[in-house]
Amino acid sequence: MVRTGEDIKISIHNARLGFTVLIGEVLTSSRFKMKIVNILQVVSHERRNYFRVEVEMKGYLAKEKSRLGENDEDAFPVVVRDLSLCGLRFESTKDLELDSVYWTQIDIDGVRFTTEFRIARKRAMENTQRYAYGGEFVQERNPDTDKLCSYLFKKQREMAKRNQ
Repeated sequence: MVRTGEDIKISIHNARLGFTVLIGEVLTSSRFKMKIVNILQVVSHERRNYFRVEVEMKGYLAKEKSRLGENDEDAFPVVVRDLSLCGLRFESTKDLELDSVYWTQIDIDGVRFTTEFRIARKRAMENTQRYAYGGEFVQERNPDTDKLCSYLFKKQREMAKRNQ
């Protein structure tokens, strides 16, 4: 049971109609029924197409693919915090613009994974001179996508074993 006047968020998964998120206010509530008013639709589609795996690895960013690498002054280091088949989340001291496009290079089990991505989200981290970014891969099919996919499944298995 939920108190009258409480705000509530409802996630609806429907095999035929898809996914949506609603918010509303509880008017009445019992063990068997709840009446909600002032309903607003927040999300009408899934934001993520692939699962994300938490990681902590060093990567490099550059505006041009040819500038990637540890010793090039046009490339700068970042810390990658999570990966998926469609993007990554990373932290950096650089203040980057939303919708800007960069090349990234990370080491995945001894293999360099290089791809182009667009910055989709940006958040200043409190009490630091760092920023957190979310990026989505620009290339539809990268030659190294299979290696990335294998790595993500391996990491997911490791996380599942730790949680058992």
